[in-house]
Amino acid sequence: MIKNTVKVKPKHLEINDSFVKTFLIKDFPQSVTANLMYSITHGEHVIPGVSVICGEHFKPAEVKFDQKMKWKMDRIQRNLEAYKTKNLSDKGREEEEKALNALLYFRDGTSKGRYADFWVTVTIASNNQKAFKESVRKFKDDFEFKGFILDDLTNEQHSGLDAAWIAGGDELFKRHPGRILDLNAVGAVYPMLDGSISDAFGTYIGHRIYDNSMVYKDYKRGEDNQNQIFVGLSGEGKSTAIKGHSEGLLEEGFKLYVYDVDGEYRALCKKVKGEWVDLTEGSGKYVDPTIIERAIEEEMELGMLDKASQEVAREADMARYNEATVNTRATFSLLSENLTVKKRNALEYALMKMWGDAGIRKKDPRTWNKRDPDVGLHPLYERIKKNAKSTDSSIPFKDGAAELAEDIWSFFEGPNSDLFAQAQDSDWIRNKKLVVYHVASSVENEFDQSIGAIKIVMATGLSWQQIKRDRIKKQHYSAEVYDELQRLIRKQYAWPPLYRSVTTGRKFNDMVLMGFNDPSILFNTEGGQGIWDNTKYKFFFALERDKIEKLAGNADMPREVIEAWLNLPKYSFIYREKSSRGDLYDILRLKLPDSEFRQLSKTRGLA
Repeated sequence: MIKNTVKVKPKHLEINDSFVKTFLIKDFPQSVTANLMYSITHGEHVIPGVSVICGEHFKPAEVKFDQKMKWKMDRIQRNLEAYKTKNLSDKGREEEEKALNALLYFRDGTSKGRYADFWVTVTIASNNQKAFKESVRKFKDDFEFKGFILDDLTNEQHSGLDAAWIAGGDELFKRHPGRILDLNAVGAVYPMLDGSISDAFGTYIGHRIYDNSMVYKDYKRGEDNQNQIFVGLSGEGKSTAIKGHSEGLLEEGFKLYVYDVDGEYRALCKKVKGEWVDLTEGSGKYVDPTIIERAIEEEMELGMLDKASQEVAREADMARYNEATVNTRATFSLLSENLTVKKRNALEYALMKMWGDAGIRKKDPRTWNKRDPDVGLHPLYERIKKNAKSTDSSIPFKDGAAELAEDIWSFFEGPNSDLFAQAQDSDWIRNKKLVVYHVASSVENEFDQSIGAIKIVMATGLSWQQIKRDRIKKQHYSAEVYDELQRLIRKQYAWPPLYRSVTTGRKFNDMVLMGFNDPSILFNTEGGQGIWDNTKYKFFFALERDKIEKLAGNADMPREVIEAWLNLPKYSFIYREKSSRGDLYDILRLKLPDSEFRQLSKTRGLA
């Protein structure tokens, strides 16, 4: 009896002397030739010594009509209603009508026997390792270039091969939703168009101008960052696109933290029953950056987590002390006219002494959770002032303490002392899918904008702790939204909290959406280039010619893209995506029903 030996590698199997890899085709291009299966089994990747097997798998569709499906149905219905005019020639998109009818079948229970789930697996095998690797590479390059989305099935190869076998198990299919086809489509083995009911994942980002097709992106897929930058003049659709994206992410199950400088997200917050946090000048509410958040490990039994999650939890908890230091430094950099080295040293010395006197020690994380009435923003100010006046020769940086105390006196003892009257903790936002921090109320009032920037920096620490919790607990993907960012972040010490999310957020399933009227701030600020480079998706709306030329130079854009940008139709945008094959470009336009567009596009003003 021959005994098979199987070595399970992350991305392939080794069975006796053979190398075997199974792919799952997760999505298809908008149009597919009738000989799709033939091209899989007879393409250029099928080289001598390699066998390629394509599996087609069907089972009766089981679609749960849940809240997410209801949202999708409402949006499609609003799109169709938007086409209804008095002109008989106006007609809704055919695939949208089909999608709505399909949803009705599922909702009303009349769809039984009419639809099926559909998966395609591709298994490549060879006893020649070199030929095997070459075949895998060619298949990926060719089919991804054609618009297919392939899943490598990393750490799922054993289940993948089992599923690919005609009599195999279905554990893989329980973890990966299939495409939903009506029986006629099943008979033709022809995937439905994107934007139909078969598009079970992805956020709508716009219609492609040249063929009016809808474009979706799945921001939960892949290991790279999913950050986005929106650039454009006021009135060109930038803010509307960000809000449309935000609503789409909520529908996809993301938890959102929005830093709202104009109160534009109040309607959306009310619609989804989110948490509206009033941090404007008159509220007196603030998030105290000197309070070290409680350990994530206290909220869960680590034995219930896998080893990798335990390590992430411990790493996140170990960063709390330094994160509180960074957030406090950023806050004072905005309170002070100019946070010089002397002032910064005086601040950090006072902060460390305040924590130390309360029993909080940097090298002992068990002490970081302590709560003491002598720890907080106000006690820190009193300590800085006391250090400045002290005759104790052992206290350093007295000059810096005196200058800093003078800079921030107005916020603690002067006419602005009511700005920081009521500290907020994190408990009230943990179970909300949308948290909106309303941080400013006037475009023209520079002081109000500065206060908004201060309170945003404070709030980022609170959000970041919740983002880490949700990732470790595997509860939510997260997104942070900064519109009009150039009005909020002006000083170098205010950048670290944003930079932290942009550069390391993907590790915690976080993504950042950033809006700019003037993107030159990125290239004129330390760390700005890093933010640009760590952003996968960019949306370029109309901008002044000189700014386009400057930004295009920094971004190394092809000339034809620059010309298209200079001549964009209103409310359209250049879409740019960073890819392993190089930058990808397209021209899109956000299309929404009038009722939804009016809600999302409502901006600042008297009305």
